[in-house]
Amino acid sequence: MIDARTVLDIGAGTGRAIRHLMDNMPDLQVRGVEPVAARIEQGVQNKGIPRGVVIQGVGEALPFEESKHRRGLRLRHASSCEESGECYPRNDAGCA
Repeated sequence: MIDARTVLDIGAGTGRAIRHLMDNMPDLQVRGVEPVAARIEQGVQNKGIPRGVVIQGVGEALPFEESKHRRGLRLRHASSCEESGECYPRNDAGCA
């Protein structure tokens, strides 16, 4: 188990991982950054992600104050992007 109070999902897409965390770990503060505004809106409309939980931005220029306590964890979706219909150009992290 990860001992964390906050999670930042970079490349949040429609918020599938955020929705899972919000449903299963309600005490966890979850936020996301996604470069595509339409994907953020899909998450709000289709997955019930509260507006403002995912903001528009990119991982290379996060819109947050620097913190010396920041730690990262890379996660992949359990299903392939081809199965989910959420395919974007792949990078070293796999599905976007």
